[in-house]
Amino acid sequence: MLQETDKAYLAGLIDGEGSIYIGKSKPNNLAGTKNPTYRLSLDITSTYYPIIKYLVDLYGGWVHYREGKGRKNSWASQWQGQRVCEILEFVFPYLIIKREEALVAINYQKGRVNGWCRGMKGQTPEDLIRHEVYRIKLQELKKYAYTKTDDI
Repeated sequence: MLQETDKAYLAGLIDGEGSIYIGKSKPNNLAGTKNPTYRLSLDITSTYYPIIKYLVDLYGGWVHYREGKGRKNSWASQWQGQRVCEILEFVFPYLIIKREEALVAINYQKGRVNGWCRGMKGQTPEDLIRHEVYRIKLQELKKYAYTKTDDI
């Protein structure tokens, strides 16, 4: 069983090294999709592999290697969809910096699960608008977080 310190540690990694986003893929005519597809994702990146291995061993997910191209090489742990929602709810009380992003992500995923998303082929125009609204909300929260200088 995980301890409260595990939740706090993961929240700190998400706040400092994490990225919460809704990815958008172009329609795929070969797969028969006419609309873009959307997926909630959470990545945590580090140049120190043991942290990433620890996270994936504890919480599942995938590991991606990223070549540095002028910087240090790094690894990323990644989760998608409902698993992101579960992780964010798990650590929510301990999040500080990415708390608002987490709330948007949780609401997005819960909305999908509760019926407004009908799969890639059955999405209504309203579904597509909802996806975009949430995706843009997350992008805007990131812009604000990085441009706020009144605390410096």
